[in-house]
Parts: sequence; C-alpha cells; structure tokens
Amino acid sequence: MANPEPLKYLLRGYQSWSQWRSHHPHLSPDLTHADLRGLDLSHLDLSNTDLSGASLQGSTLRLSKLSKAKLKCADLTQANLQQAQLAQADLSLATLNQANLQDADLHHANLIGATAIAVNLQGADLSHGNLIGTSLQRANLRHSDLDHAQLHRANLAHANLAHANLAHANLGQSQLTEAVLICAHLYRAELGGANLRAARCSKASFLRANLTQIDAVHADFSWSDLSHARLEKANFSGANLRGARMKHPQSKTANIHQADLSLTAWETSNVKHFLHSGNT
Repeated sequence: MANPEPLKYLLRGYQSWSQWRSHHPHLSPDLTHADLRGLDLSHLDLSNTDLSGASLQGSTLRLSKLSKAKLKCADLTQANLQQAQLAQADLSLATLNQANLQDADLHHANLIGATAIAVNLQGADLSHGNLIGTSLQRANLRHSDLDHAQLHRANLAHANLAHANLAHANLGQSQLTEAVLICAHLYRAELGGANLRAARCSKASFLRANLTQIDAVHADFSWSDLSHARLEKANFSGANLRGARMKHPQSKTANIHQADLSLTAWETSNVKHFLHSGNT
C-alpha cells in the first residue's frame, strides 16, 4: 500500500508535492496501489516514484515527469499523458486503453505485456522500448519513433503506423492485420513470421528488412521499396505490388500468386528466382 506521507502531499496539489520532493530529493516515493483516479497531476515530478498497481483512470498527467517511474500493473485507462516524460519507466502489464500519450517520451521504457488498445501514441518516442507481447490494437502510432524497439509478438492489428520510424525494430511474429504502414520507415526491420494480411504498406521502405515467412495476402505494397529485403517463403498472394521497387530481393520461394506486379521495378539479374513455382 502507498506510504501515507507522500500520498498526503500529493493530494494537496502541485505546490505541496513540489516542496515535499525538494526536501526529500533522494527518496523514491511509495505510491503503490494508490487511488488517484481522475486527479490533475499535470507537471508534477513523479520520477523514480513507485506507482505499481495504482489506479489512474482518467487522470491528467500532462507534461508530468515520470522517468524511471514504476507503473507495473497500473491502470491508466483514458489517462492524459500528453508530452509526459516516461523514459525508462516500467509500464509492464499496465493498462493504457484509450490513454493519450501523444508526443510522450517513452524511450527505453518497458511495456512488456501491457494492454494499450486504441491508445494515442502519435509522435511519441518509443525508441529502444520493450513492447514484447504488448496489445496495441487500433493504436495511433502515426509519426512515432520506434527505432530499435522490441515488438516481438505484439498485437498491432488495425493500428495506424503511417510515417512511423521502425528502423531496426523487431516485429517478428507480430500481428499487423489491416494495419496502416503508409510511408513508414522499416530499414533493416525484423518482420519474420509477421501477419500483414490486408495491411496498407504503400510507399513504405522495407530496405534490407527481413520479411521471411510473412503473411501478406491481399496487402498493399504499392510503390514500396523492397530492395535487398529477405522474402524467403513470404506470401504475397493477391497483394498489390504495383510500382514496388524490387532491387535484388533475397528470395527464391516467395509466393506472388495473383499479385498485381504492374510497373514493378525488377532490378535483379534473375527475376524468376523470386517467383514461387506456379506463380504465373
């Protein structure tokens, strides 16, 4: 349970909390399982605070400092964390459904197993973040930075990742069904075994990415860059590859049965090696 002393000062508001923290700069406040639902905690310095299991549904934490905070199993449903500082915070197993984290700083944050359905992460910095197994269905990740992020087995079905930076990200075995990846940057990204059925990937860059064994049936890769990508056993059946750039794809077994290949730029010495037997 929460330590009653820091909780008392927190509930008194910004000035009271700030004074208490200035007098205890080396303490890590214990607010575990505190009931903070609906409170305005904007601009507060909650860095290094233990908020594990706290109830923060509908709370406002806009521009708050939560770097290295412990929010494991906390409930932040519909909370406003716009532009909050959450670098290296522990949000594992937290609930962030419909929360607003637009432009928040979450670099190196831990979100393993978190549930963040319909969360707003537009413009957020999630670089080097750990999102293994995170539920991000219908999440807004437009223009977000996921450079080197770990998204293995994450559920991103129907998520919007348009213009997102996913360079070097690990999306292996992730769910990207009907996700939007228009103009996304996936240089050297790991997507082995990912489900991209009906995903919208037009004008995205998959340069040197690993797309082995992906399921991209009926996906839209029009005008995308698949140069030097690994495509072994990738399934592009019925996909739209119109105008895609195929410079030396590393594959002999990709399935492009009934795919639209019009205006595709085949820059390879042996096109037939790309085609799965019977793909005509």
